[in-house]
Amino acid sequence: MGNAKSFDKHFLEIEPTVESLVSSVAALVRSIPSLGMTATVLSGRMALGVVIGGLLWAAATPAPAQGLPQHMVAYMTQPGQTECPNNWTEAAYAQGRLILGTIHGSKVQAQAGAPASDAQLPQHVHTFTVNGTVAAGSNSSLPTSGRGVDIPRAGGGEVNSSGITDGTSLPLPFIQFLVCEQTAMESPDSAPYGTVAFFNASACPNNWAPLSQADGRFLLPAFAGGAPGYATSTAWDPANPPTHTHGLQASFNTQSQTYEAFPSNWVEFANPGTYRVAGTTNPAGPVLPFVSLLVCEKAAVGNSKGVPLGTAIFFGAENCPDGWGVTIGANGRFVMGIGGNGTQGATFGSAPISQGETSVRHDHGFSGVVSPPASAFPGGPKVPNYGFQSYVTTAGAGYGGTSSAATTELPYLVMQSCTYMAGQLKRPGNR
Repeated sequence: MGNAKSFDKHFLEIEPTVESLVSSVAALVRSIPSLGMTATVLSGRMALGVVIGGLLWAAATPAPAQGLPQHMVAYMTQPGQTECPNNWTEAAYAQGRLILGTIHGSKVQAQAGAPASDAQLPQHVHTFTVNGTVAAGSNSSLPTSGRGVDIPRAGGGEVNSSGITDGTSLPLPFIQFLVCEQTAMESPDSAPYGTVAFFNASACPNNWAPLSQADGRFLLPAFAGGAPGYATSTAWDPANPPTHTHGLQASFNTQSQTYEAFPSNWVEFANPGTYRVAGTTNPAGPVLPFVSLLVCEKAAVGNSKGVPLGTAIFFGAENCPDGWGVTIGANGRFVMGIGGNGTQGATFGSAPISQGETSVRHDHGFSGVVSPPASAFPGGPKVPNYGFQSYVTTAGAGYGGTSSAATTELPYLVMQSCTYMAGQLKRPGNR
């Protein structure tokens, strides 16, 4: 019984923390070799049981591991932040791009669209060809030699022109943050229950599962009045994103010269006037630049310890967990990744969207030059004592206009975007 009394004395002196508990019990083990004990490590937690004269006493469960899983990709939101935290690296693949969720490991790291510049709306262009016809005029004769410099004369026939449209961006709202990937070889996991996050990996970590609602959709920080969990009916396949085209129509005026003609018929002239060209742009897409990453949801408890300050991730609940606050300025805006040289937290584009906005329209300006087809006979200068007549030259004529509009259906899932603030907020995230 002396040994039991010695244990009782030690037990009363133990502080109610895991660290001091383990230390005290270890000391008892060394001083009481005959005491029956068990110590088992399961999934990073130590379960301690002490059996004394039929009494079972179980130690408190130690704190969960600290940090975030390897290959998690998150936005860092601290003002002026230019570098990723320790054990994190800039996700260059996401710079100037949105992150499109996927639940298929084979589709991770698919990229499409041209990256946007710092605080600039993403733009796209189309190549195109337009076609038209210049009408043939009446036949007439034309002196072609000994009358000065000959001028190329156009005949009737088809005309065409190719070019590239003006760049256009969608009228959408954006916010941009430094985007980083956790690279520690065996990083722990203290992400809170219900965390929704991106991973540059082919499979979700332990205690995480693919989030099917986010497949083929962007995660959109919850907008005012919008409940997390709302998803548009549209989803994009990262390996085959949607494309679109625009119709084109424009007109041009021919350029003419005056000459004096012989009175007899000879060859055909193009008829001076205003003509139209029309066509369709080549397909382009997608209208938003993206990189696809695995999107997973956590189904285990975590205490957020070890999470870098300013880390922003998503949650399906309306309120953020303790220690987290709603990401300032992000509500209703698509999140664009930047590198350390970008303007941290910049907002640009239109006003934040509402739940009713599921599609947007856009068009493009376009222009070019068309040259009428050449005739087999050149034109010449005015000749005295002959009747005057006009002919069309092959000189280029400009055209331009605005394309028809195209509609883009937006693929997004509304989630609450929360930023880790540790002790900076007593009860953050509540609205």
